[in-house]
Amino acid sequence: MEELDHRTKNDLATVASLLRLQARTLEQGPARAALDEAVSRLNVIARVHRHLQKSSDEGGAAVDIANYLEELTQRAGRPAARSEADRPQS
Repeated sequence: MEELDHRTKNDLATVASLLRLQARTLEQGPARAALDEAVSRLNVIARVHRHLQKSSDEGGAAVDIANYLEELTQRAGRPAARSEADRPQS
C-alpha cells in the first residue's frame, strides 16, 4: 500500500506540474484559466488522497468529515500554488 500511495502522489504531482508548464506558455485567457482550474482540481484530489491515507495510517476506517471539510474550505479560496501534495516525494 505504501508503494501505491507514493506512486499516486507522484503521478498527481507530475500531471499538475505538466499542466502548470503548459499554462505558462499561454497568455491570460480561457485556455490558461482552464489549465489553472485543472491544476486546482488536481490539488483537491491530492488533498483528498492525503486525507484518506492519513486516516488509514491512523488505523481508522472512517474519515472525520467535519475536519476534512474545514480544511478543504479554508483552502478553497487560495490560488493554485504548489502545495505539499504537489511536490514529488523522494
